[in-house]
Amino acid sequence: MWMVRSDGGQLIETFLEKNIVSIGWGEVGSLSTFTSRDEVIKKVKETWPEYKPMKSVVIGSQLNKILELIKVGDSVITYDPSKRVYHVGKITGEYEFDPKSTDATAHIRGVKWEGDIERDRLSVPTKNTLGSTLSIFEISGAAEKEIVSQMTGKPIKVFDPFSLGNSIPEDLEADAVSDTKDIFEEMKLKAREFIKDKLIALDWDEMQQIV
Repeated sequence: MWMVRSDGGQLIETFLEKNIVSIGWGEVGSLSTFTSRDEVIKKVKETWPEYKPMKSVVIGSQLNKILELIKVGDSVITYDPSKRVYHVGKITGEYEFDPKSTDATAHIRGVKWEGDIERDRLSVPTKNTLGSTLSIFEISGAAEKEIVSQMTGKPIKVFDPFSLGNSIPEDLEADAVSDTKDIFEEMKLKAREFIKDKLIALDWDEMQQIV
């Protein structure tokens, strides 16, 4: 299963209406002729020579995921922060590049959306797993099992917070050190969602004390 971010929720309507997921960096152009992650990273470095080497690796790795690693038939999930809902579907199309689109919808995969899950129905470990601000990352282990169980109407409990498999993407560490601004942005977005989680869990009397 793959998480594909909707640019802070700004693209969620586009994702749902057009039955797609997408990422930006459209200036790099079509990736159709590339056959390896190294080739994509090289193209990123050529397009943005001012980027630090690690940042180019992170972006190239993200682009390679939508180009090559995501397969037709794979499950995909995206998040709408305004409604606190995850939308889940299946990848239906091969990689496409739309030169006429906005930058954020340049690199595309077709999707058949199958349903949604309220964030508040998920366990804390799964919420944590889904919290990375990488544009694309793979979800596996207990987090994937819980999402699938919610979709099939057979919810399970997640007891072991360390049983999330390799749900943290291989280039997460690279992303974390590539740009200090990215680190603070990730912390801010995660904190916002966790604050919402806590507020929703309050009863009426506790909420009145805050107000």
